[in-house]
Formats: sequence, structure tokens, C-alpha cells
Amino acid sequence: MIARKFSACLLVALLTTAAFAFVAFGTSAEQGSADSYGYYWTDSNAPTPSVTYSWIDATGGTSAGFSYSYYDEYVTAPIGFNFDFYGNTYSSLYISCNGYVQFGSAYSYYYNYNIPYYDGIENIAAPYWDGLMVNYPSYNSGQVYYQTIGTSPNQQFVVEYHQVSQNWETGSMTFEVILNENGEIWFQYQSMGGEDGSSATVGIENSDGTMGCQYSYNSPTVSDGLAIMFERGPLGFGDDQSGYASRGSSIYYGLSLTNAQAVTDSFDITLDSSLLGWTVELYDSAWNPLADHNGNILPDTGDLAPGAIFDMYVYVIVPAVPTGQNETTVLRATSYSDPMLSDTVTLTTQTAVGEFGTPHSSWGYDSDSDGDYDSLNLSVSVEMLTGSSMILYTELYDSMGEYVYGMYTYPSVPAGSQTVEVSFLGEYVYASLDDGPYDVYMDLWDNLWRYQDYDTHTTDAYLYTDFDTPMAMFLPPFSDYARDDDGNGLYDFLVINTTIEVFEPGYYDVEGELYDDWYWDYIGYVENGSYLEAGEYDVQLLFHSIPISESNLDYYCYAYIYLVYDNSTTVDSTTYSTEWYLYSDFEGPGAVFAPPHLDYGDDTDSDGYYNNVVVDIYIECFETGLYDLEAYVLDPWWYDFITVRETLSLTGGTTTYYSIELDGEAIRANGISGEYYFDMYLYANDTGIQNDYDDYYTDYYYYYDFDMVGGYIDYVDDYGSDTDSDGYYNAVVIYADIYPYATGDYIVQTYLEIYDSGWWPHYDTVTDVVHMEEGVWYGYELVIEATDFLPMGMDAYFYYEMSLIREDGSLVYDDYYGYTSYYDYDYFDPLAGFVPPHSDYATDDDSDGYYDYLILELYVSASAAGYYDVEVDVYSPWDYYDTFYFALYLEADVVTEVVIEIPGSAVYSEYYSGYWYVEMYLYDHFTSVQYDYDSYSTDGYYYYYDFEPPGAEFDPPHMDYGVDTDSDGYYDYLMLEVEVDCYVAGTYTVYAYLYDYYGSYVTSLETTESMTVGNEDVDFAFEGWILYYNGVSGYYSVELVLEDSEGNELDTDYISYTDYYYYYWEFEYVPAEFYPPHSAYAVDDDGDTLYDRLVVNASIEVFDAGDYVVVAELYDDWWNTVHVAMGAAYLGEGIFEIQVPFDAWVISIASGDPYYVDLELFDEDGNMMDYDGFYLGTWDQADFDPATPTIESGWAYEPPTVDGTVGADEWFGAAVVDVSAVDSMNGVEATMYVMNDGDILYILIDATGDLTQTDGDSAAVSFDTLNDELMSGEAEDQFYLEAMGDVTYTTHLVYSSTYWDWVIDCGPFDPLETDHEGLAGAAGFAATPGLSTPHRVYELSIPLALLDVAPGETIGFAGSCDYAPLVWDLDGDSYNTYSTWPMYFQDVPPLWMYGDLNLSEEPPLTTADLSGEAGEAGWFLSDVEVTLTATGGTGGVDDTFYSVDGGDWQTYSAPFVIGVDGSHSVRYYSTDVGGNEEPVRTVQVNVDTFAPETDASAEGATGLGGWITEAATIEFDVAETASGVAFTMYRLDGGDWVVLSGSSLEVAEDGEHTLEFYSIDVAGNEEAASSIDFKVDANGPVTGITVDGSTVTLTPVDAASGVATTYYRIDGGVWMTYLAPFEVRGEGNHTLEYYSVDAAGNNETVKSVEVEGKVSGLLGIDTWIWIVLILVVVAVVVVVLLLMKRAPRQPVQMVPGEAVVQQAPAEAPPPPPQ
Repeated sequence: MIARKFSACLLVALLTTAAFAFVAFGTSAEQGSADSYGYYWTDSNAPTPSVTYSWIDATGGTSAGFSYSYYDEYVTAPIGFNFDFYGNTYSSLYISCNGYVQFGSAYSYYYNYNIPYYDGIENIAAPYWDGLMVNYPSYNSGQVYYQTIGTSPNQQFVVEYHQVSQNWETGSMTFEVILNENGEIWFQYQSMGGEDGSSATVGIENSDGTMGCQYSYNSPTVSDGLAIMFERGPLGFGDDQSGYASRGSSIYYGLSLTNAQAVTDSFDITLDSSLLGWTVELYDSAWNPLADHNGNILPDTGDLAPGAIFDMYVYVIVPAVPTGQNETTVLRATSYSDPMLSDTVTLTTQTAVGEFGTPHSSWGYDSDSDGDYDSLNLSVSVEMLTGSSMILYTELYDSMGEYVYGMYTYPSVPAGSQTVEVSFLGEYVYASLDDGPYDVYMDLWDNLWRYQDYDTHTTDAYLYTDFDTPMAMFLPPFSDYARDDDGNGLYDFLVINTTIEVFEPGYYDVEGELYDDWYWDYIGYVENGSYLEAGEYDVQLLFHSIPISESNLDYYCYAYIYLVYDNSTTVDSTTYSTEWYLYSDFEGPGAVFAPPHLDYGDDTDSDGYYNNVVVDIYIECFETGLYDLEAYVLDPWWYDFITVRETLSLTGGTTTYYSIELDGEAIRANGISGEYYFDMYLYANDTGIQNDYDDYYTDYYYYYDFDMVGGYIDYVDDYGSDTDSDGYYNAVVIYADIYPYATGDYIVQTYLEIYDSGWWPHYDTVTDVVHMEEGVWYGYELVIEATDFLPMGMDAYFYYEMSLIREDGSLVYDDYYGYTSYYDYDYFDPLAGFVPPHSDYATDDDSDGYYDYLILELYVSASAAGYYDVEVDVYSPWDYYDTFYFALYLEADVVTEVVIEIPGSAVYSEYYSGYWYVEMYLYDHFTSVQYDYDSYSTDGYYYYYDFEPPGAEFDPPHMDYGVDTDSDGYYDYLMLEVEVDCYVAGTYTVYAYLYDYYGSYVTSLETTESMTVGNEDVDFAFEGWILYYNGVSGYYSVELVLEDSEGNELDTDYISYTDYYYYYWEFEYVPAEFYPPHSAYAVDDDGDTLYDRLVVNASIEVFDAGDYVVVAELYDDWWNTVHVAMGAAYLGEGIFEIQVPFDAWVISIASGDPYYVDLELFDEDGNMMDYDGFYLGTWDQADFDPATPTIESGWAYEPPTVDGTVGADEWFGAAVVDVSAVDSMNGVEATMYVMNDGDILYILIDATGDLTQTDGDSAAVSFDTLNDELMSGEAEDQFYLEAMGDVTYTTHLVYSSTYWDWVIDCGPFDPLETDHEGLAGAAGFAATPGLSTPHRVYELSIPLALLDVAPGETIGFAGSCDYAPLVWDLDGDSYNTYSTWPMYFQDVPPLWMYGDLNLSEEPPLTTADLSGEAGEAGWFLSDVEVTLTATGGTGGVDDTFYSVDGGDWQTYSAPFVIGVDGSHSVRYYSTDVGGNEEPVRTVQVNVDTFAPETDASAEGATGLGGWITEAATIEFDVAETASGVAFTMYRLDGGDWVVLSGSSLEVAEDGEHTLEFYSIDVAGNEEAASSIDFKVDANGPVTGITVDGSTVTLTPVDAASGVATTYYRIDGGVWMTYLAPFEVRGEGNHTLEYYSVDAAGNNETVKSVEVEGKVSGLLGIDTWIWIVLILVVVAVVVVVLLLMKRAPRQPVQMVPGEAVVQQAPAEAPPPPPQ
């Protein structure tokens, strides 16, 4: 029991102690730790203790008087009582405009620091320290007020920052700092305008920056209604600290403890540093170990009087081999007299995360197998405590100790023993010109640049010639000398001679910077550059004497010299010291400024007002000659006033002056009093060599001392205009009061800036000429229609600059600038918005008990018909799911439904049930301005398991490895085996995106697989050479996406690291690379002495045969891109060239001569494998043909139907442009057809290369209306077609001088607008005469009046617009997915890059009349007479021409005859007097004057007597005529006439036949009937049999040729001819066989029957049989005797059932039995 009571008491004591500890000083979650002085903060967010927000208004106090204040302004203010701050007492302070007050000294600085900061702004109380603007028009009209309130001892000093803003922001902030007489400091925040402290410092700091109590630094902690109180507590122990020390070293921390109690006390110091077990030692300020002074065994401070400070050190020793990187030491100071009073400080010590290990290694690496090392590679061993990003610096020195090369690498290194690869470029080793071994010095830092370790490594011995040569290099030694060109004994130049060796031809600059002998004074810079082939060159640097003569040179000069390739790449650098020189030995300037200068006001008309200011600039000349004077004059506010450039002729030995007059009217109109500043330069004429510089301030001039001119703008205001009184604005009106000094016309010019929703500025300048009367106020209004700016998302201020200008535009009398009031988008008539309520439901389409889709139905409407985009962000119950986009055409005031179908598998895969959430945005389709936002939670609560599970998902782990298919020691592929679990058999697509070690995209693959239920392996083979070319070693990461056959995403997976670390050089080298030198040549195709194209020969070495593509970018000598072109070819192994042509006209319009070409090499899939570049040498763009690409429009005799489909002859007469042939870079095959009918321009874009029907496919054309290459307001036109499902979005854009941009004139096309009648456009997907496979088709009809052009005129034309190129295949898979005209454009082309479109005038119309005897099917049965008749044309018909069957063209004069049978092509056209040529027309003339001739023959197996013994085949042979045979008629045996099918006829009926026949040709010619006779007996005879006892009667029948003979035999005996009935003799049944043969030779099939024989004769055998047997025996004997004397003769075997052909008289069959 006693034990229990003791335990209970102990538990109560512990809980009580814990409770007190929780509320003890410095421990609340919303209360800050005390600083070393004892200050801590508590805010109004804290639960307990807390402060209460109670705003004190100080705007009735004293204004600080800030005006246009920003950055660094302050004022002094009395506090009104003595205020204690960090132990010092102050009665006044300084108020900074930057959100803080300062004690003791004043310094206002906008840049905020962390608190405490020893070298910043000290002794401050900062409620919001940041760059602030106070009372700065256009941003705010705020002010800072201060006031002392209350009575002692409870007085308060309040400083209120009222409606101020952050620098260059318009949001308004009001906050205050309150100093209380009791020492408390309060910060309060009334309204922060959305600012939250993310860029501000909030806190207090002492006078030397060693103590401070910070609430926040650049953190979002400030909000409206927040209060923060700073007060001093009984104990101060300071802030937490952190430090860094390397392994095996130590670090110490200085701490200060303040006894802020009213009594003397000591404080025990305890610590906890058991995390890693590092050694921690405590010392006092004299570095004596901290001792126990109060006898409780714990080290302590000793007694501290009230306010006393105890300084101490904490010494942390880091082990040589630490077990971790961070050690945390917690020190607690506890009051000896009051153990409940304590505070803690946390010290965090970090040591090196990594250090060098052993061993390091190095090797030479020849990546391109050319026999020279491309790099000297170093493998650096590193020991890492944890994985981290590191910084490695390596320096390479040659064997003489000379620096070769240094480089930083930034590897991410895993924990443990690792290696980091470093590659020193071989060209740097070569450039050292010194052999190895080489020394490498290595330094290691962590990712915060904390030093970690140092080491060295010595490589093996190498010859520098073992390495790749650099592009070029310096070859020391250099030399120098001074040169006296004019023989006057003074040097004119200091010349430094350099020598360079060039290995790769190109453009090289040698650049030099010259300094005097003390390295302090910069003397000058020169460069010398040119195109150089391979070889050694001496290059001089000429430093002019003037800057040297004005230096302090009295020893040697020091030069930094650089060798620069291509104006961008430094390939070598060095330093050089010259010989000794004296500055006085160099030629000085020929003339210098000779101040003092002079200025005065000049009153030329003696009216008491100055007309101008005259400034006399004095110049002393030493050498006669011409000099250039440049003077830049700034007004008193340092704005540009005028610039003077003048060439002066000066005489040596004289001092003269040049007068500059400042226009008095301009000074008066400027309205600024003060001094004018002159910035003056004097140059030697046309050399750019500066002789002297000077500056000068004029006297002070008051602007009102000059003649009063023009007028002034007194007041500008603005208001919203609601013209239709519906409560919404329709326009913004800017109103100005203008006062003129004289009657006349004035220019009022207003510059506007309007910012769209993306904060892109749109500019406009509106100019009006107004007439005003002297002394009469003029009210000027500028109306800005809402429809002009709402589509750009304007939702803020308009900035304006209004100017009153002299009528001739030469002088601005006055200007007025500012911002309008704030206009919210909602103030104006709404354009479109969402229409809730929305709805949702789930569907089970296959009735399997699981939902297949979650359906979301959203509703939207627009007040103005047009094109809109809806973006919908969908969130599952757990997280973001997906974003859906919809492009809609909305009719005015019609609610449209937007349906989102979320596959059930996707819902299931979320694995969370609940409500789904939707955020939706409505945008303008073209400007992306947001019109509305809405959000929606589904009505239904959806359980994920009610939905259809996914058919498949990833099943990690996956596996990767390298594969060397050709056994050459390098990986050909990086293989990735992806595991997929398939639950529903079907087709699935897997995408794999490969990223390198640094997270950069490398390449991707996709595969579509037919999967069965179970685990499936999906293999990806990433090309090894792509990884080699990427050049990054390390672990790769892979993003995987799985989709079903409908494109629904089923699963994703991410492989953070591959199984293996891959070095890029382990993979196959690229299959091809550039093999310089490259070359170029120009071609003049038409012999006009101007080049028609420039051809670049790109030299390539191919290691693997295949298709290769070279993309070349041509630059001019100003480094502007001229054009991008492409060449492609199949190349075998070896060295080849691919030609890349550039059109001449592109070169002719460039800003300079063709100069340089960038080359990129790709495989056929667009994977890049190499890049190179070369200088073209000297080419003059004037040598290239400037002829602009031109389309000669055809003439539409019949207008086409604009419906997205193309009929056979619908576009007859149109000009045809093969877009693919225009530029090799065009990526979509297309043909463009162009024609007009005098009123309408018709354009067809037949996109035969776009075989997919994808939403967003588009086409566009643009016009430079006046063909003047100038952007004229409301004159230039663009037309855009976008296919969206079955709808075509049509948009007409014009260039707006208001917004200096393209704006929508109408969308969709509005044919009811002025000059818009006939405007139409359609996108289709169908077959055309150009391609039978369905593809994209675009048709346009544009009124010529809209383009302000007429037939016979030329308009600028481009296949491109601000929205899209000529044709754009969004789903294309080629190198480029679009095409343009007249060249391939990478961006929207300027007007000067448009081609020409010549609109043809109406040409003649020629008709052809054919006369002759008409037959059938357009054929004539006689000679044909052709008559051509031409009418119309401009100025009448001039000539008509025709050609027959491709022959020569002949001038038509009279009808002509076609008299030869056949199909003839007659082409013809006419020209008119105006030179217009009709398109060639063609008429077919078909002549056939002969009937066909038909022969027939009966074919088949022939028997005896001319009989055909099978079905007869009648073969018809018809002699062709010109038109061809139409059909053949026949009849058999006098029956009906029948049309022959095919070329033969079969007759199977037995008998004798007569066949009649004739043919008719296509033209209708009919021949006379013919006939043939033939006999058919395809069947053998049929023999009947009658058996009467033993008597047999045979009855043969044959209906065709008749029976010839009948045969029979008994019991397999000899065949006998049947002549009459016979008896079968012999006892028993006998087999009787028989058949017949007809006259045609057909054998009947042998038949048999059983017959009972008649018994008679010896032994029951008929006598005649005995006789036969005897005779047979005798015959056999005779035959045997004969055979013994001669060779036997083979008998003819008769086969039953086959026809017998008698070659010779046959022996008679045996006689019938008697």
C-alpha cells in the first residue's frame, strides 16, 4: 500500500512538472524563443498565452511627409517618453519608408535581411521590412503617420503605415508599430492587401546585430487582424545555431545568457548530445571549463546580478569517422533559485557528407575511334555518409606544373563507396604542348558549398600528341613593338604579334584587353578577326596611342588575350607582358575639350522671355583635321532632351567653340526648371577613336522664363460608360480639360497600355487633330469600347500618356500621364458563363453489375455567339484526377451541355470512395481570356468498388539490362522488361519515357500489345546510341503509362532508378556523324547571272547504313537566322554528302550576307546524333536572285462550293501549288489551289498528308493588303479554319493599330458585315481527285473587296497566320507537323517575308463545237469538224490556239477536221488583248467509221465423222475498232438472239447445229450476221438387253451419230461382235459383258449380267466348245513352233470402254455361238 501511494505521488509530481514545463517561458507553439537579451514574441494566433488585436488609429497624428518615396527615405520623430530598447534608452527614433523604425542612428534600406544580422540594418523594430512605396502616384496615395497617446506611465507611441504598397505593386497595406512605455513593442496589421510577408522581415534587433528576436523572414505569416507583442522575459539564452566542421575537426559556438530578473541568480547549464555521441565541452568566456559554483554538481554561470550577461562557449569535436552527418546538442539553462524557469538553445553541427577515397584512376578515351584521345578520363573515389548532390572541382597540370584545365562537376552521389567520373577534353591536353604524366588536384564541396576534402592524383605518362587537337590555339612566344606611322617621333600604335594554329576552319577573333603596369588602369580593347582555313597565322593586335598616352604607363603593359571562335566560344586564352614603354612616347589626341564652357539665355525678340539657351563648347585643337562631336543633352530630370552629332573642321594650334542651341519652346513645354546636363565625346573623324570626353552642367533656368507657347492639359479623369443602361459598362471614357494659348489646330495623342489576363501588354496610340480657340477650355474625350479589351482579359488599370502636340508634330507642348480607375471585369457586360446546377450519374452499359462510366454533365452559355474553350479539372475523393478540354461554338443565349465520361476503371483505380469535385474554367478560344469559373461537387457519393476494375495494371518490379547484339563490346540497346498483370484479355498500349541521371528527357517508346489474362512481359529496347549521344552516365529513371484500346489511362508507374548504373560510353557509338570539312556552292539555273539557290554539302561519315536527315540553319553576318532547310538521303557505310538547298530570294531579303551554317544530323525518326557548323566563306547577297515567290491566280469560270469536299472538275482553272515541293522542311504534304472570279478569291488546301481526323487540325492564310510590307491598321487580313468534330471554326483577323496586334474581326465568318459577302470557309475529311484515301480538306472563299484588291493587282500572301501555319496536322508523326508558304517558317512571318499573289483578270472563254454523224457514247461515225469559238477576255480576244494529240500548237483560223479513226485529244485556249491567258481546256474527239468483224469456230475433242465428242466451245474473235466492241449477238439453230457473255460460248446439246452471230462496237457500228455449222455427240450409245432363258437379245440405241457396233463376251472370254440374238450354253450361271460404240467413236461403258447356260454335248459341254478347245490347242502349238523361228509380234490390246481407232483393217470378232 505504501509503495502504491508513493508511486501515485511520484506520478502526480511528474505530471505537474510536465504541465509547468509546457507553459514555461519560451515553449508555446505560438510563442517565440527568447533572444539573448530576453525578448520573445507572442502573437494573436496563440491559444495560451495570447495577445489581443486592438487597432489604434494614428492618421490624426503627424504625417511623416513622404512623397514619391521608395527605397531609402526616412524622417526623425520624437517618441514622447523614454523608451528602453536592448538596455539603451531613447527619446526619439527614425521612421523608414521601408517598414521599420530605427533607434540611435538612421539608415533606410529597402533590402531586408534575416534577424539578427551583424552587418545589416541594426537597432530596429520592423513590423514589415521590405521595399515599400509611400505616397507614390499611380501606385498609392498612402502616408506614414505617428502619434503619442495616453498618460504616463501608460503612454504609447504609434507609427502607422497607412495604405502603402510594396515597390511597384498596387496592393494597399495598412499596419503599425506601437512602443509602450512599459517596454513592450506591438505590431498590428489591419489590412495587408493580399501581402503575407513572403518577402519581408518581421522582428526586432539590437544595435550591433548580435541579438534579435525574429517573428518571420520571407515567410507567409502575416495576415489581416494579426497582432504580435515583443516583451522581455526573465531569462535570455539566445537563438538556435547551426555550424559546419569537417571530419576530425571541431567547432565552437558563442552563447550569451542574460539574467533579466530583478534578483541575483545563477543558472545551471545541462546538455543532451547523445544522438551521435560526439564530444561536447562547455567553457566560459576565458575558455575555462564551466564549473559548479552553487554546489549542485551541475556546471553553472555563477551568480549573475540583475541585467548581467554571461558569455560562454560550446566546443563540439567531430570524430574522424562519424556515424552520421548531423549532431544535435540541446543546452538548457535552469534558474538555481527557481527551477521552473529555464530556456534552451539547440546547436546543430554538420560534418562532411563525403570525402575522397582510394584509389583514383585515369585513362585516355577515344570516343570516335580516330586514333586520338577525345578526353582524359578520371574516376574519382568518394566515400559518402549519405547520398547527396556534391560539387567536385578538378584542375589538371602538366609535367612542368603549368595549369592546363579546370572544371566543376555536380554529381549526385549515393551513400557508400562510390566513383565520380570526370572528363578533361583532349584538346586542352594537346594545347598544353607538354607531355605527361599529368597531375590532378581535386577539391570537394557539398551542395551548400561547404568544403569537404582535398586530394591529388597523377596520371600515366602520355604524349600531348596522343590527344585530339583543339579547333585552334595560340602558339607562343608573342612579341610587341611600338609603331610611328606619321614619322613625328611619337608612337601611333602599340602592336602585339600573336601566332595561332588553326585545326578546324572557321571564323576566329583574337581579342586583347590592355592594362597599365600596375594592373589598375584599363587602357583599351581591340580585336582582329577573319575566316581562317587550317594552318598557322600571325595575327596583330593594334592598340591606339591615345588611350596609352593618357594612362600612367611607365613600365610594361599587361594584356589578356583571347582566341574566340564564331564570336562566341573562347577556344584559348593567355596573358602577355609587353616590353617597357613610357606613356609620353605615344601620340596624344588631336583635339580635346577646353573648359570652362559657357551658356546663356537668348531673348531674340526682346519680349522679356528667352527664345532659346545657347551653349558654347570650347575645343582646343593640336592637329588640323576633321573631328566628330557627339553631345547627349539631358533635362533637369535626366530625361533625354536632344542629341547633337556634328563634324567639325578644326585647325591645329587654335581653341574654338561650337554653339548648341536648346529650343526655348521645348524648355517651356517641358515644364521643368533646373540645370541641363551635357555628355560630350570628341572623336577622330570616321574612325571611332575617342580623343576626349567631357561633361557640363548649364546654369539654372526656370521654364517659365521662356516664351509661353501651345497650351496645357490641366486635368484628366475617366469613367465607365453604360450606354444601354443595363447596369453594366459598355466603354471606358478618358476625359481631359485642355487650355490653348492660341487659336489653331492641335494634335492630341494618347498612348495606352492595356494588359491582358497573362499580363502581356497591348499598346495603342490614338491620335486626334482638334481645333481649339485661344483662352477657351476644350473638353476632350477618348472612348475605349469594352469589346476592344474584354477579350484580352483586361481586369485592372489602363495606363495612359496624353500629349498636346504642335500641329506639325515637332514639339510636345504638354503631357499628362497616369492610371485610370480600377475596372473589374465584372463591371462590364458579361460575355459567357457557366449555368448551374450541374449533374452527375454512373452508367452500367454492359449490365454486368459494375458501372462502366461516371458521367459529369456541365452547362455553359454565352451572351454573344462565338468560339469558347472549357477547361475542367476533375478531382477524385482523394486527389487530382485529370483535366479535360473542350472547344465549343456557343450560340447566343443557348445553354450547351458539356459531358465528361470518366471510365469506370479509372474510378476503381483511385481506391477511394466519396464525392468527386470539379473546377471549371471558361475561356475565349483565341485569346484565352477567362470569362468564368465555377466549381461543383457531385450529387452522388460513389463507391469505387461499384465500378468496373481496370483490365490491366503494372506489376513491379521491372527489370533492365544492356544488350550487345553484335558482340562488339558495346550495348546496342538498353532493354527494359515491364511486368503487367492482365485481368481482361484485350489490346493495351504501354508508353515508356526514359530520363537520365539528372532528370532530363532522353527518349521514349510505345508498344501496343494483345494480352491474355495473366502476367505479361512488355519489352522496350532503347537505342544504345541515343544514350551514348546523351552523354550522361548514371542510373536512369523511367515513367510508364498503361492505356486500354480506347486510350483510357489504366495505370502509371515510375522507376526511380534502373537496376544498374550505366556509363554512357558503354553504349554503341552514334550510327553516323558529321565529317568536316563541309562545303557550299551556288547555282544559277536560269542563266541570268544571279544565283537561284545556295547548296550546302554536309559531309557525313556513316557507320550503319540507313536513312539520314540533315537540318541546316543559315545565318547572315549579323547572326540573324535567314532560313532553316533540310536534306535527306539513304546512305550506305562510308563518307557521303547530303545536299541542303537554300532559296535565293530568302538570302536576298536577309539583313546581311550568308555567313554561317548550323548543321544537325538526325535519323529518320527524328533522333539527333550530331551537330556541327561551318563558315561559308565570302558570299554577297546581292548575287542572289531576289525574285519573290509568286502565285498566278487562276480564273474560276464556275465558283466551287465551299463545303470541305472536292468534286472532279470543281477547281478547274485554279493555280496549283505543291506545298511540299516549296520547302523541304514542310512536314505535311499538301497541294494548294488558288483562283478568283473577279469578286471572290477561292483557296483550296488539299492536305493529302493529314490522314487523321483530329480536333484542332487547322489551316490559315494571310494577306499584306497593299503589298507594301507595312502593318497598316485594319488593313492586313488573316483567315483561320480549325476543324473541331463536324464543325469548322472560322475566324477573320485584322491588324489593329489600336493594339499593335492582330485582333478578331469576326469569328465565325460573318458575311453580313461590310465587304464580307461571300466570306466562307469549311474543313472536311474526304477523298479528293488528288488522293482517294480520306484526308483533311480546307476550302476558303474571300471577297476581294474585303482584301481591297481587284483582278489584275498583286497582294502579299503567306500560308500562315497568327494562330496557325498554312496547314497543321495536330496528330502528325513526321519531323514537322505543319507546312507553310512561300517558305518554311518557324514563327509567324513578318510582312516582308510574304510572297506575291497575282489576281488574274478575266481571261477569254473558248468553246469547242464538234460536228459529224453522231454515234453512241460520244463517238462519231464519220469525220469530225471542230469549230473553236472564243469570247470575252480583257480588251477582247486576241488569238486562239489548239493542239491535236500533243502535237505542236497551232493558231486557230478556221474549223479543222479530224478524219482518222481513234480517240483524239484536242487542247485549246485563247488569249486576250490584255495579255491574259485562258487555262488550257481539252475536248476528246472520238471517231469510229468501221464496223467490227467477227469470226467463230467450234472447238472440242473430235471423234469419227467430224463429230465433236464433248460440249462444244465456240470461240469468237472480234476485230477491234477505234471505239472498241460493245457486245456480240448470237442465236443457235434459229432460236432467239442473245448477247454473248465473254468471248466464248459452250454448246452441250447433242446433234447437228447452226450458230448465227454478229457484233456492234461502242460507237454503234453493226456488222452483218455470219454463221457456222457443227455436230456434237458427247454421249455414248445405250444398249438394252433381253434374256429369255439362255437366249440373249441386245438392243443398242444412239440418238446422235448412231450405233456403229455392239460387242459382248462371256465369262471374260474374247469380245465378239453382236449381230443377232444368241444362246449362252454350258451348265451353270455365266457372266455376260456387253457394250456398244457409236459412229462418233463414243464407247458405252461395259455392262454385265448373269445368264444361266444351256447344257449339251460331251461331259455336258457343248460340242462346238470342244471343237474350239481343240482348235485352240492346235493353234497354240503352231504359234509356239513359229515363235521358235522369229521374234514375237505384240498384239493390239483392245480396252473395253475406249473408242477403237482403226489403223488398219481389223480382224473380225469371233462368230456368235451356234
